[in-house]
Amino acid sequence: MPYLIDGHNLIPKLGLRLDSPDDEMELVAILQEFCRLERRQAEVYFDGAPQASTRRLGAVTAHFVPLTTTADNAIRNRVKK
Repeated sequence: MPYLIDGHNLIPKLGLRLDSPDDEMELVAILQEFCRLERRQAEVYFDGAPQASTRRLGAVTAHFVPLTTTADNAIRNRVKK
């Protein structure tokens, strides 16, 4: 089972800024290095996207959750599957 992460909750915990235009990709880069070192996979969920999309970035899958729901709900749905 991959790590399931609410990206916008983790960004400030790592000293990154939510108001930075590249905050999400900065977090993905950190997670890629973590996954490489730990030989694990992670799925990170970012809410507030204009439309839903998913990008596979090495061992990290980034899910951009649309405005109609939240990252928390997307993670809950993923766990249920």
